[in-house]
Amino acid sequence: MLKAKVACVLIFGFLNGCNAATVPDIYNRAIKDFYEEYSFDDPEVKGFAVDGKLVAPYFRPTLAKSYTAFDLGISLFTKQESATVVLLKVSIAGMGSIFDSRATMIASGTEPNGIFFEHRILVEEVDVSKFEEIADQNRELKVTVTLLDNDVEHVIEYLFVLGIKRIAAPFH
Repeated sequence: MLKAKVACVLIFGFLNGCNAATVPDIYNRAIKDFYEEYSFDDPEVKGFAVDGKLVAPYFRPTLAKSYTAFDLGISLFTKQESATVVLLKVSIAGMGSIFDSRATMIASGTEPNGIFFEHRILVEEVDVSKFEEIADQNRELKVTVTLLDNDVEHVIEYLFVLGIKRIAAPFH
């Protein structure tokens, strides 16, 4: 009985000591699911892959901006060590080209499950209000990545959801 009372006090104290904040969350559903299991089997994930190399753009909050700005990065995942792609351009519908330069990505890091990867931030501190302005009525953003793989140009389109999520935030 004492253990139950202690557990209740701890849980209530934790809940009482934290607020929940609502913050922007920008994600592609298939890529988000990929991060759960690192499986290349999902048909939508396969649509983002070129010759077994998954090119996965992502948005992460800019650390110093408290969810008011996001960085745009690209991850390369593959089962082939040292596989490469060359990024040429990244565009967001309504914003135009936000990255227009050659960048070679080489999958050299290793995840615990044996998948090779490289992560790279391409654009820093894009104000979240820009995304709010250009999102369509479904609160989606269209991101287009143009890349070279074995000297063949590929264009891949992604839909990102401009959502919200709740996070724990301490009282101030």
